[in-house]
Formats: sequence, structure tokens, C-alpha cells
Amino acid sequence: MAIINGTSGIDELLATGSGNTLNGLQGNDIIDGSSGEGNNILEGNEGDDEIFAKTNDTAKGGSGKDTIQSIEGMNILYGGDDDDLIFPYLKDQVFAEAGNDTIYAGLGDSTLTGGLGNDIFWIANNEYLQAPNIIADFDPTADSLKVELEGVTRIADLTLQQQGSDTLISKNSKALAIVKNTNVDDILNGGNSQNIKKLLVDSDNIFTVSATRNTKIKLKAKLISNQANSVNEVGFFVVKDNKGTIIDSTGKSYTPADGDVYIQVALKQSLSLFSSITNRPNGFNNIDISRIIEKVGGDRLVFYFIENGTTDGAVKGRIPLSRVTLGSKFGNGSSDQFKVNDLGNNQFNLAWGQDKMVLSFSLTDESVPLGTNLQGGNPAELIDLRNVAGTVKADFSVFREAAYNNEVYFYKVDNADGLIGNIDPANATTANYLQAAINNLIKDQITGELIKLATPNQGTQTTKATVAAGSILAPLIVINGSLSQLTDVNTNNDPQVYFPYLGVNADGVDHIRLLGNNTFGFEDLPGGGDLDYNDVIININFSTNT
Repeated sequence: MAIINGTSGIDELLATGSGNTLNGLQGNDIIDGSSGEGNNILEGNEGDDEIFAKTNDTAKGGSGKDTIQSIEGMNILYGGDDDDLIFPYLKDQVFAEAGNDTIYAGLGDSTLTGGLGNDIFWIANNEYLQAPNIIADFDPTADSLKVELEGVTRIADLTLQQQGSDTLISKNSKALAIVKNTNVDDILNGGNSQNIKKLLVDSDNIFTVSATRNTKIKLKAKLISNQANSVNEVGFFVVKDNKGTIIDSTGKSYTPADGDVYIQVALKQSLSLFSSITNRPNGFNNIDISRIIEKVGGDRLVFYFIENGTTDGAVKGRIPLSRVTLGSKFGNGSSDQFKVNDLGNNQFNLAWGQDKMVLSFSLTDESVPLGTNLQGGNPAELIDLRNVAGTVKADFSVFREAAYNNEVYFYKVDNADGLIGNIDPANATTANYLQAAINNLIKDQITGELIKLATPNQGTQTTKATVAAGSILAPLIVINGSLSQLTDVNTNNDPQVYFPYLGVNADGVDHIRLLGNNTFGFEDLPGGGDLDYNDVIININFSTNT
């Protein structure tokens, strides 16, 4: 077993034996595994490379316009970025990845995945196949099918037959291809001018929202089970390519090779989905712990998992980055901490840490709940009513598992960073920010009363209110005390107050977690206490007034 590296120039690397890794590095290289005994790794990396895989080899084109060919079959072929030509032989697995790629038919019995871009799949090239290929991700609005057989030059000359959600393509009773999750009419009519939306995942656990670029797609994540002893958070961030490249606000690029710096930058532009609590208060079991969000076609998503911490805490340096686990190793093997189960029909189950936390992830037609536009950012626990005029109806549900008698209120902020007038929580004193928040507490627009959310231990409070729209609302929790104590003349009886903004929390700890759409969990003990975030839980359903 050996690792053979090329140079920055043009190289020709030949495999001998098995179990070797050949790296072309830069330049337009030839990586030839045909002289080996199989089970080699052949990597072109940068440049327009030619790669020949023998059998049981793994070929990776990397960046550049690569040509990848299977010699004896049973290989795994990755195109990488840019426009590639891929020639499977028999029983190969093809992942063309990004770019406008062309995948030929070979002798069949291969699985062909085009990935991003406008790809061309050849159904047959001059001869019939031994067994049909499976085309895993054909998009009739973006991809093309081609065929060349004696007397056949058009797909319409073949026999297309619906088999459940798939299309079987054959000629003269000989099966040529099975196109997954695609209708006959869509193939013949180019998707009937419809935008076919799909959710795809590659071998590196990078998800792709497949649709016409900038088309909005709704995704749903739902907690299925939680076996952990700590409160953990899951979310994702968007990468530019299958190498995991991200770009910060200044335009600088980072890759996973940048270590903790990469994780910090990724989390700053991430979207938190939700946290899973371990000890739910009475009544909270009926709450659907889920998130519905909108992304756009072309986005590539990488999931992350934070054990016993939050995204905001990691970004602010309050918890070590060692608690953050990324769901992809970006071409360096599969993660033993993150498993993806493709259920078909754009539905997946995602399992973290040997099933400590399992969630479903899928496309959905459900509406994104009102108020959730800012949820998932840093901080995640905000209500966004800026795109609504007038007032909205709010149905509050309050749950509690705590010895302390706490009160929760919402207050109006000027932006997602928590600015109130000229008072910025990033540099304000706690006292000044608290007074500004008290001055901006929201009221029921019908009764004029402040909306106080509180309930006895293991009790449930339900409250209806009419709330002024047009602004951003943030929660605060008054610990084992009351708002009246904060506003009386006696400063010696003031209880502690915590906000979503860590800079104005006396202990600098994240005391509020996002548990789902418009669902927040609070921790009432200083320093985070037992970090169970079930001391108070608030769920809100908003609806517009008609």
C-alpha cells in the first residue's frame, strides 16, 4: 500500500498492485489504474485529468474537465466540479457531481447520479445493455436523455413505461434504463415546463436542493427520537462545492482544512433547526417539534450537531468547538457520527451519534409558519412580524418543569442584533439594556395589558392575545421573581433577567433555545445550571387578522 503524488505539472501515474492511492495534484494528468489489480484510489484533483479505473477502484476527478473511464466495471466514479465525461462499464456507481456532465451507458447495471448542473445521460451507445442502468436523479427540466442504436436516434422511438414512481425505458423488449422518481410525460415533454424539485444527498452526506436556481423550496425537519442525556442542537450551513468551501462576509474562502476557523465561520452563517430536550414538562409532548424553512434551488447543505451547547454559544466562544460535529468529512470517508437513510420520494432520516438524536428531513408543501423568518440565525429565538401589517392573533402555550416561579415577556427590537434605539446589547450594560427592553414590552392591543407568560410547576397556561405586527420581537425571562419587582423603587429585590443576547446576560450564557418553529425553551439557573432548557417552554401560533 502506497501513496503516489504527482507534481504541479503534467503527470502520468500508473497503478501497480492494489490498495494504493494515486494523487495527480495540479496539472492535466493521466491517472491509470488499468495496470493495477483493483481496489486503488485514483484522484485527479486540479486540472483536466484522464482517469482509468480497473475494478473495485474509486476514481475522483476533482476540479477541472475530467474524463473518467471504467475498464472492467464495479468501480465508483466521481466527476467532481466542472463539466466531466464519464464512461461506466458494468455495475459501476457514478456520481457526476457539479457541472454539466455527460454520462455514457456502458454495458449497464450501473447507478448513475448526475448531481448539480445540466447533465446528459446516454440510454445506450450503439449496443444493447446487459442490464438496465438506474438513473437516480434525472431532472426533466434541466437534464437530457440521449440514445444511439440502430434505427433509433430519439427517446420518443423507445418504449417508456410507468412503473410506480419510476419510468422503465426499453427497446424491442430489452430494458435499457430505469429513471427513478420521474413520470413518462415529464421525460417526453421536458417536465411539461414544470420545475421539478428534488432533495438529493451525495456520498459525502452533502444535501443538494435540486431545482431551477433561486426557486424557493420548503423543507421540513422533524424530531423522531432523542436518546441523549444532554440537550443537543442540530442545524446546517450552505457550502459552495463538494469540498465544503464557504465564503465569509468579506469574500474570503475557507475549507475544512482551516479547522476551527472554518467551523466558526460556518456557524456564523448557519441555520439552527432545533434543540431536543430530555425532560419534557407535562403537556409539552403534544407539541410537534419540527421546523419548516425555505431554501433556494442549487443550495448545498451540510448538517452539524452540537452536544450540550448552542450555535450562539459556540460562535461567541462560550462553549468549546470540540462539541461541534460536522455531518460530512468532505471526501475523506464517511462519518461514524452521522448516518443518512434515504427513504425515497425526497425523504430522509438523519441519525446522530449512534441514534442519540434522529430526525426526518424532507421536501414539504406545508406553509412556513408566520413569525419564523429569523429563527435559526444568531440568535435563533426571535419573532419576525415585519412583513405583516396591522395586528396578528397569537395563541400562547406555556409549560414548566422548574422550582422557580419565572415570568416570560416579549419586547420589541429594532433589528435582529437586538438594537433598541441607540442601545446595542453587544456593548450596553445589563441595566441599561434591561430598562430599554422593559420600555418596549409588548401588550395586548385589545386590552392594553402586558402579555405575561407564566404557569405553576408542571402546569400549562394558554393565552390568546392580539399583537401589533410590523416589528421583531425578542423574549426575556424574569427569574424567580416578577416584573413588578423590577419596576418598583426597591432595587434590592430585583430578580435576574436573561435575554437571547449573550452580551447582556450577567453570566454570558445562552439561556434560551429554539425547540421548533416559534417554540422556545428557557434555562433559569445562573451559569446554565443543569442546562435542561425545560424550566419554561413557550410555543406560539400566529395567525393574521381578517
